Amino acid sequence: MSLTSFDDFDSIAESCFLILPAARGSQPSPARKRKAKQQQKSSMAKRRGVEESATMDNDGFQTLISGMEPAGCMALRQNAFRALWDRSETIMDDILLGLNDSVRASIRDFVDMADRPSVQRLISMPYHEIPTALVSAGINVPDHDAQFSSIADTLITRSDDAPMGHFVARLASRACGSLTAMMTSMMDQLLAQHEISNKSRRGASNSAHAAEKAENDTDDDALDEDDEESGISYQLSALMTKPIKIASHDLQMLTGWYKHVVQSIADKAQWPRIVIILQDFEAFDSQVLDDFVTIMSQYRQQLPIQLIIGVATSIEILHQSLTKTTISLLRIEKFRLQKSTIWFGKALAQLFMDGISGLKFGPRPFKFLLDQFYLTDYSVRKVKASIKYAYMHHYYTNPLSIFLELFDEEEPVQRLISWHKQGLTSAHHASHLRMLWSFRRRVERLVDDKELLLAARLLEDDEFLLTEQLSAWIQELHAYHRAFRLAMATVGFLQQQAPTSRLAELSKLQLYQDILENPQWHEDDDGLLKHIRTFIHRLDADAIRPFLVSLAQFLANDVDDIDCDERKEWSSQVKRWISDLDAVTMTKAADDENDTATDDTNISTSVTKMPENKALALQADVTRQTKTAAKSQEKAIDHLKQKGSFTSRLLIDMANWLQRVLAHCLRSYTTLPMYELVYYPHVNLHERAFTPNPSASIHTALTQAQYYLNCTCCVQHPDQSLKPTEQDTNLIYESYLECNRLINLFDLFTAFSEKVSREPRPKKHPLEKNEIQARFIRSVAELQFLGFIKPTQRKTDHVLRLTWSAQ
Repeated sequence: MSLTSFDDFDSIAESCFLILPAARGSQPSPARKRKAKQQQKSSMAKRRGVEESATMDNDGFQTLISGMEPAGCMALRQNAFRALWDRSETIMDDILLGLNDSVRASIRDFVDMADRPSVQRLISMPYHEIPTALVSAGINVPDHDAQFSSIADTLITRSDDAPMGHFVARLASRACGSLTAMMTSMMDQLLAQHEISNKSRRGASNSAHAAEKAENDTDDDALDEDDEESGISYQLSALMTKPIKIASHDLQMLTGWYKHVVQSIADKAQWPRIVIILQDFEAFDSQVLDDFVTIMSQYRQQLPIQLIIGVATSIEILHQSLTKTTISLLRIEKFRLQKSTIWFGKALAQLFMDGISGLKFGPRPFKFLLDQFYLTDYSVRKVKASIKYAYMHHYYTNPLSIFLELFDEEEPVQRLISWHKQGLTSAHHASHLRMLWSFRRRVERLVDDKELLLAARLLEDDEFLLTEQLSAWIQELHAYHRAFRLAMATVGFLQQQAPTSRLAELSKLQLYQDILENPQWHEDDDGLLKHIRTFIHRLDADAIRPFLVSLAQFLANDVDDIDCDERKEWSSQVKRWISDLDAVTMTKAADDENDTATDDTNISTSVTKMPENKALALQADVTRQTKTAAKSQEKAIDHLKQKGSFTSRLLIDMANWLQRVLAHCLRSYTTLPMYELVYYPHVNLHERAFTPNPSASIHTALTQAQYYLNCTCCVQHPDQSLKPTEQDTNLIYESYLECNRLINLFDLFTAFSEKVSREPRPKKHPLEKNEIQARFIRSVAELQFLGFIKPTQRKTDHVLRLTWSAQ
């Protein structure tokens, strides 16, 4: 028996507790316990199924507005939620798969070509190296399952080099605690994959036989039963006259199975490889891995075994986990999957910035999504769960969520009229619309503009509000989203044109968050518009026309799917600048040919260039923030507008125009009516659902254990005796909350002894002092392990209290 030592954990009390086993005759047999446990689980599952079927009709959707919502509206919300989530999940999954297409293709090429004969291998080595693909998959291990699943699917797919595809086994550390379990799991997956492929080739005629084999594979003796049914036996020695029973983890059976599989393929280069994927390498036991790799290396002559190892931290973990002898048996090639941050940026951009329809996050939920991803574990699954949770909360609780699907339509008025005639929209929906903050602000603006008739009609006429006016507001939001997408695409184009400037350093997600949080973002002295203006002013005269031509091509080709009036206006303006610039260039070329005016032209050019360069330098200098510098910049710009050259005036016009149109298209969504129908503002539920708070949970468990243990008799305990759910650690924790910074262990022991003495016990087994001491030592050690106390050098019989906010 060996005791595990904790180097970094200096325990206050070191003790050994001996628990004697009970009498063998008083305990039920393992088989009987297993059977009773299965019966209990089945009965609980039946009860749970009956209860859930009664309460989870319609996927949990219920009629809102105090039950007065029509059933048709509930069905609309349910169908809209399914459609929106399916579309969003497809977008996120496609982005995730598309990021690593090239890496998966490279891994497939590596597997196909690893066993091909090479010219460099002229001498056979005494050991057999295993081709190994070392895949760096990122720090979030739970997300690796989807990545390695796609890699396995790529390897299984048939190709010209592998007509049967490759046999793949994915091994997880939780199922590979020992070498036997690891071998068994590997062989079960390989044989099951072969059965599935045989079933697909044989068709319906042998489907019953394949299903019987698949069921038998789940038993302990499945592999032997399959051999008897199929009539296949594996001859291990020439002296044997009949087949023998082999253990399910013996690789000799895998060797015989592989020979039987590939006997119909003449070309050895087309034989399928046996690929073993270890997707969470850091969690495997090092000794098990050493033995596994050594055994696999010994069978390399009979089996084309290859490894794919997934690492979450760094490549150095391979040298830390395996011995040098084991590493020498591997022929390693490194691959690196794309980081999850790239997926995160593309997914949010496509869902919230580039998407015109669908639910969008407000400033607080969007900031929570960014913080949850960047500040915790870069988890893809948590991001998807957060987005789905927002969709569910919006559609399950908001009766106005039925209007969100109308943003996919160009003319929603006809559908709104149809809903109103069918009774799907009623006065309750109109009341909820009138309670929105944007509606109140729009009515107040109408009153200020003396449009009293329209304001009164919005407040009194439900049919007008739910049909014509709501349709106009939806179209206004739709036009805003199209212009917003065009402006964000233009900002990306400008960042590509200035790769070395500060403009290119701005993050698209951070910019979007600033626009959501700050309605006055365009007035920031060091914001996006400032950097754009600086970039335009620093353009050389020879670079103006290429820049305008690139901008015109971008508006004509790259964003041609954005059908909005702004794109046409912008294209016309850019083409006008190009034509003006060409006209001035032609005029200047004609003047240069006039020999009589050469000297005058040179003089005028030198005169006009001096104030132009000086003004541009002043304008481009973003570090000069004094009032005097600002006044000098304004005077220089006014001078250039009046007497400057055409190039300087054009650059000033371009900067002002970009600043004006981007500020308009990227204005805050809160300036629009009915923005609450599109933007999700709630974040409190997300914080409670996705932000862990272990200190509060531990505090509640130690003070109110009856709720965690679901004990009804302990909720109201009349007498002063100890509750059955009160553990020793709970008792010490109660005294711990009353102590100061330094805790006297003797006082803590005295209080604990007083509380334990109230414990009901039989007369034949009274509470002894040694038992109290042992229980006290164990409870103090648990408090130290939980991080509530630690030893101190100031007083040997005292401990230091570490937590204060949990009270």
